Amino acid sequence: MRRTVLAAIVTIVFLAGGGVAGAQSAPHPAVDVWGHFGGLFGLPDFTDVMYDALGSYNVKTGIKYALGGGVAVPVARKFAVVGEFDLNRIGGWDFSMRSGGVTAAMGMKFTTLNLLGGVRFTLIESGVFKPYVSGGAGVSRLTATVTTAAVPADIGVSQSDAAYYFGGGVSIRAGRQFSIVPDVRFYQVGSDNYYRASVAFGVGFGA
Repeated sequence: MRRTVLAAIVTIVFLAGGGVAGAQSAPHPAVDVWGHFGGLFGLPDFTDVMYDALGSYNVKTGIKYALGGGVAVPVARKFAVVGEFDLNRIGGWDFSMRSGGVTAAMGMKFTTLNLLGGVRFTLIESGVFKPYVSGGAGVSRLTATVTTAAVPADIGVSQSDAAYYFGGGVSIRAGRQFSIVPDVRFYQVGSDNYYRASVAFGVGFGA
């Protein structure tokens, strides 16, 4: 009887030890690399600004969009450290007016380059859908570029501000290594804020 109990205990300890060892030697989650494209919302209306300054002339605003990419490196079961960049066209305008047979034209575009670091927490790991929340901070560099016929070269003015963001999304598995990730987030850049809705296409490297 004692031998049977001892054998059972040894067997349980052996299996438990094997399970722990297996868990410790399990492959590390994949490092994700992605590129994203999306739209920006909640930005100033540059058309209204130009109408107030110039009146109802031919004013056209530029499209507001976001391009970028990043990498997520897992550091724990549900946590990953994230580094990413955004190149955003946050607005602009083209202005033209004709007076006395002469047409004057001028254009301006506003872009930002965001360099950000943060963390991502996966709420549910199993299955095809993996919802997550994320947040981080970094620096945003705003560039205003003016184009006018009066000056042969474009005129650019830049400034940098602290930036932070928070948001979330869902990583949808589209294959063993591929994922599609809709994401929504809030940005605070200096005294301004706006929203970004985007879709990322990711590739996982590693197990």
